[in-house]
Amino acid sequence: MKFADIAKRAKATKIACVLEDKNGEQWVDTGYAKYKLEGLPKMNSADFLRLAGVSEERIDTYFMDRVEEKPEMLSNEVYGEIELTSDMAGLVVDLDGFRLMPFYTMLHGVVWVDVKEIEPVLKGKTDYLRFYLRSQGERFQIAVKDGMVLIALIWEYQMGDHLLQQVATLYHQCMSRGVAKESEEGGKNMKYEVCENCGAHLDHGEKCDCENEE
Repeated sequence: MKFADIAKRAKATKIACVLEDKNGEQWVDTGYAKYKLEGLPKMNSADFLRLAGVSEERIDTYFMDRVEEKPEMLSNEVYGEIELTSDMAGLVVDLDGFRLMPFYTMLHGVVWVDVKEIEPVLKGKTDYLRFYLRSQGERFQIAVKDGMVLIALIWEYQMGDHLLQQVATLYHQCMSRGVAKESEEGGKNMKYEVCENCGAHLDHGEKCDCENEE
């Protein structure tokens, strides 16, 4: 991961807490995620912000005092973690300043994460990205690994009533719009819609008259 991408997240959240795992490797907690700091000298939180280009006058405006309550979570492996083998959904919902994307899981339904927290990982040079689900209390974290080495921990965005209502509204609006399908006609791809009531093929925007016949 590039330091600049990690520093961008710290500046956005106004949180930069440098942590150390049991192996002496350093991480930075930006509030919604923790990123491994690689190829950098030992530093404290203020040093991190200086390196990120934050002026001395503004360093005190950042929160820098968080302590990792469960340092074992920064280990490469944690008992009970589940590998997420399905691809990321590819659907993004903008809500209250968050860019939320769902991870589909077999045992726990949908887990939402903020795309902005994953960007430093996706922009970095990695050999083989793998995603794991870790439970911490009543919340989940997405553990991101490069091969078998943990490089980031990202908190889930817990789905409340507001997000659930927005997703439900989106679903119902999509169903009302209809489903576009493709057929081969005259050697060309022709798009049409399907009436959910009788199955008739309709031109784009055309309304079926089957209900009138009833």
